[in-house]
Amino acid sequence: MKLTEVKMKNVLIIVILSMTMFVSCSSMKDVYLENDRYIISLEDVGWELSFPKNDFVVRDYTLYNDNGYAMFADASNNLVIAITIDKLEKYKDAIACREDFVNNPLASPFLFLTKRFLRYEIGEASCLEYYVAKYEGKEINVNTITAVYAKGMSAIKIHVSKTDFQKENREKMLEIVSSMLFNEKVKL
Repeated sequence: MKLTEVKMKNVLIIVILSMTMFVSCSSMKDVYLENDRYIISLEDVGWELSFPKNDFVVRDYTLYNDNGYAMFADASNNLVIAITIDKLEKYKDAIACREDFVNNPLASPFLFLTKRFLRYEIGEASCLEYYVAKYEGKEINVNTITAVYAKGMSAIKIHVSKTDFQKENREKMLEIVSSMLFNEKVKL
């Protein structure tokens, strides 16, 4: 191959990769801050999820048209919020979505380390709460509240976890769950 053919081939590869990235990113939505609240927006759903920023920072997210994952951490308070959004094949309410989570062996490694958990509702959320003292021989003292919502054809699981958990921390965790808001998207 001649040098110009190699250059043209490389330019073509770069253009194709750029177009692929543009197309894949154009269907992706975002996590952003507005009025001191994190907002999670997806393209193919009629709602946006938001919660107060407090001391949380975005650690990771991958959001597509109607599903995805986002993680936020508050290192000073050992708190993590992990949000998963899954498209449902058929409509289910929040309680049915929570029970699907409980019965899924891949749901959470910590869930299956304890056989004791609480089930309750907070507003539209169907919650599951569980505590794990040790993991792989090490004390971790993790309390997790998983708040499950059903919005249209989406199951939204919000896992609020606290390491070095003390009973007085539970109120803050419940406050985080209660602060979750779903707003209808503004149609332009």
